[in-house]
Amino acid sequence: MYYSDTAYRSDNIPDLPPPPAGNSGFWAQMGLRAGRKLQYNNKEVLQTDLALRWKPSEIRAQEQEPASSMLDNFCTHERISTVQPPFWFRLIIFLEKFARWGIGPIIIVMFLVETTIYSLNMLPNVDKYNTLSIKTFQVTITFILIAFTCALPAYIIGEVLPRLNIKLNAFPIFELNRRTGMVTVYRKGKLYYSHPFVEFDAYLGTLADHQGSPHYFMNLVHRYHQYDRACGLSDLTSRIYREDNIYTLWPMIQQYMDVTRPLPDMLFLEPYRQLDPTTKAHDAATGRPERYWRDMSDEEYERIIHQQDAEQRKALKRDGLR
Repeated sequence: MYYSDTAYRSDNIPDLPPPPAGNSGFWAQMGLRAGRKLQYNNKEVLQTDLALRWKPSEIRAQEQEPASSMLDNFCTHERISTVQPPFWFRLIIFLEKFARWGIGPIIIVMFLVETTIYSLNMLPNVDKYNTLSIKTFQVTITFILIAFTCALPAYIIGEVLPRLNIKLNAFPIFELNRRTGMVTVYRKGKLYYSHPFVEFDAYLGTLADHQGSPHYFMNLVHRYHQYDRACGLSDLTSRIYREDNIYTLWPMIQQYMDVTRPLPDMLFLEPYRQLDPTTKAHDAATGRPERYWRDMSDEEYERIIHQQDAEQRKALKRDGLR
């Protein structure tokens, strides 16, 4: 039997006990359960943010070099998972961004100041600018050295390590396993908890970024335990500024985990559709082309996705975003 007994089946949900009384109180709503609780449903939707993450040409290129494909680290017919690089790697990336966007503009300003002072030195009787010019030049060189020092480790990782075929270890964050129906959450790379998907509730929350603009997130929280870490499904996507992207993410996750239904019909899952028994049978019965998305041009693919996205947004608006 391909699917485990614990696999999620929407047509055969077991009788479950009610959640503990403490899960609905004020303090619970201030924690991982903050926000709006989303309901289970059997809607088939398109998650635009994930759909546009890859282009057909990129998937075709990865098919030519399967060993270098990043899809296996993200999603297959058996699991959706996310990983996190070690702390030192994230620090290096932060330093590189700091060098580019923090120190870089300062260097440009200092260069413009130095150019202006140099121009003034070309005028008669302006020797007083010589000392200022030297100091400005020294400061500019200092900032350049700092930026170079911050950016060098990122360059080594990005350019040198791949040529030496050195791979960096990454720590798992969570995994949704379609085949077993289990949701597994890790802490510092070690197993924290694992429970059947049907025992989890999804909550839609809102935060403000540094500019005050709202962005949305979704937590998958176990119904019967007070864990201090949730399965953050919005980690699958980029920062979400559109609420409707959460309302399409949740049904997509449900369809992915439901072994009575085919995999969501999306580009990044298409290479695995023939490997999942339910999906393979569905495609054979409906006559779905095996390479429907992959053989499209990038332009046609984006046009279809944006068109479906517009139609979905209208439908969600009619439904009150439910």
